[in-house]
Amino acid sequence: MSMIDKLSGILALGSTIAGASLLPRLLSDVLVVVAFTIMGSVMAGMLIGGGLYGLYIGLVYYGLDAHIAAIVAGGLALLITSAFVYMAVSRARKLCHMPRHFLGRGPEVISSHASSLVEAFMGGFRTGR
Repeated sequence: MSMIDKLSGILALGSTIAGASLLPRLLSDVLVVVAFTIMGSVMAGMLIGGGLYGLYIGLVYYGLDAHIAAIVAGGLALLITSAFVYMAVSRARKLCHMPRHFLGRGPEVISSHASSLVEAFMGGFRTGR
């Protein structure tokens, strides 16, 4: 069983015990975050593209050859793109190690903590505190 399967099982167990639908709410929140991220990325890409075009026009206006201005703007675009690729790859690697971080001590430790938390919750619920 993979680490993601164990994490989703623990999440499903917790939502079943609490009587709330935690997983659908979590997935809808993740979907909203992904949608806003995509829209923000498109807008940032348009701003960067407009800035690079403005740089090219400014370099040509101030007397630089059009070919050299295109090389400068293209080089800057390549630099920006490589920085974004580096950040995406580093975040993807961190995301791959996340299940090991959560389950590093073993699922039995997490289940014992979860069971003690559920017992404390149910005890407080029954006494009405």
